[in-house]
Amino acid sequence: MNYEWLVTTFIAGAGFAVGLWRYDETRWRQLLVDLQGDKNAAAAVAVRVRAGRFPQWRSKRRRELFDALCVAAVFQRSGRSRALIYGALENAGRRGQFENADTYRSEIRETVDRITMIVGQGSAYTDLTRGRRLLLDLRAALHLDPDVRLRVDRFELNARAADGGWPPDVRLCHPVFAWVEIEGLVNRLGGLILVGPAEGQCPVLALDYHVVARKLGGKPPERPTLTSVGAGVRKAKYTDPDDRGRNRVRLVEQLATIVDTHPLYRGAFAVAAVPGRRHDFSTKLGNDLARRTGKPFITLNARADSSQHEPRFVVDTSSVQGKMVIVVDDVYRTGRTLQAAVTALRHAGATDVLGLTATCTTSAAVSPCGHHRDDAPAEVLSG
Repeated sequence: MNYEWLVTTFIAGAGFAVGLWRYDETRWRQLLVDLQGDKNAAAAVAVRVRAGRFPQWRSKRRRELFDALCVAAVFQRSGRSRALIYGALENAGRRGQFENADTYRSEIRETVDRITMIVGQGSAYTDLTRGRRLLLDLRAALHLDPDVRLRVDRFELNARAADGGWPPDVRLCHPVFAWVEIEGLVNRLGGLILVGPAEGQCPVLALDYHVVARKLGGKPPERPTLTSVGAGVRKAKYTDPDDRGRNRVRLVEQLATIVDTHPLYRGAFAVAAVPGRRHDFSTKLGNDLARRTGKPFITLNARADSSQHEPRFVVDTSSVQGKMVIVVDDVYRTGRTLQAAVTALRHAGATDVLGLTATCTTSAAVSPCGHHRDDAPAEVLSG
């Protein structure tokens, strides 16, 4: 028996197998790289996975493919390419390329929750091995965390063009399987105004400016033209009772949309309102919003020494201790009254306070949500 021939054949076979494995591994690595920027390669991989041609892949490769497809999906500008990739991921789950359906669903949930990228000015986090720690979570930007202020500025929440366009060098990449939902959320928030009070005070979201001239950056004329939201506020306060009720319902629905969709506002425990003087419209608006969103309504009462220039409020500590509260107002002017309400709530033990108003008459500016300076006078009632 020719053992030398057998040994030679074995060595040649082993060398061929190693070479084939290395060639296959090289092609695989290159494919993962291509997936990040080449939509044609991404679409081709998606089609192959949909055809079930890779059921023999090791678990590690299935993991790598899933990560690569997720990253490729959020980079695709083409809706068709995204659809192919989404289909590939779904078929991978149905064909058993993950351990079981529950594992697949948990992977999808994890992707939706964590993989989000904000791409601007040529920079992005794309490292697959550190992706889950580095890719920015959209919620962080929407929370107006100071660490992502530059990225929030690139969103142009503070200075969107009059026609509502985004700057040309900015693109928002959405998490996999949540394109429509996240896009709708960003569009809704992009149409809002983030009023920037003094540094360190809480953020205030406004549905719109009160008058059109201020909205376009000019000075209000003697007889200003109200925005649609501004007109709604006016009708809800000064028309006949039937019209007042209908317009207040519309305003409440618009405000409730923000509370329902914004992650930070949605997590608030209760709703409070800035006490009014004549019609007390803010209290009615806040009460209706609390009822509409299923949150408790917190009553703020003016102190005896409160004045228009130095408002002071009292709050029952037992109702807000350790809670996040939304403060509602109809029109944000100087912000003095709303911030006095914020101070009273914080002194009463509220962990955080968010402002929400129908319109604003001040210039809008993005201000990161910092810690409120508890230096304004306030009084609390123990309860």
